[in-house]
Amino acid sequence: MKTWFITGTSSGFGRMGGQVAFPALSIYHATKWAMEGFIESLIQEVAPFNIQATLVEPGSARTNFSGSSMIAGEPMSEYENTPVGYIRQMSQQAGESSFPGDPVKMAQAIIVAANSDIFNLRLTLGSDAYELVSKSLASRLAALEEQKEIAYSTDF
Repeated sequence: MKTWFITGTSSGFGRMGGQVAFPALSIYHATKWAMEGFIESLIQEVAPFNIQATLVEPGSARTNFSGSSMIAGEPMSEYENTPVGYIRQMSQQAGESSFPGDPVKMAQAIIVAANSDIFNLRLTLGSDAYELVSKSLASRLAALEEQKEIAYSTDF
């Protein structure tokens, strides 16, 4: 018998926040990146018990996360040209209707994954998540490759 658990769903900038980072969201990303490491380690620990986990990494979805459910204080001029000001402007201008993700389709994809015999460590949902995660991974891999000689030079 195989047991799965799926973790990491959220809306707004989505769970893709464990693979990419945006300014002014450092605490948010800290929690998302922590879950990535936790689940990758946990999967190895519970594998002998035939338990698997999938990290769901949805992009932005139309869930009203930054709509009427969000209460924001008055803007302060000190923050206007900072990452905080950027996030405020982005949330005010974009609005939920500009988010590409359909939360119903995302939920259906999660259910399909949970009922599948095929295990995937990650389930990326939404075109914005796919594009941003792909770009982030390619950039990180390129940076790693540039350091290969230095990395190997530090061995005995």
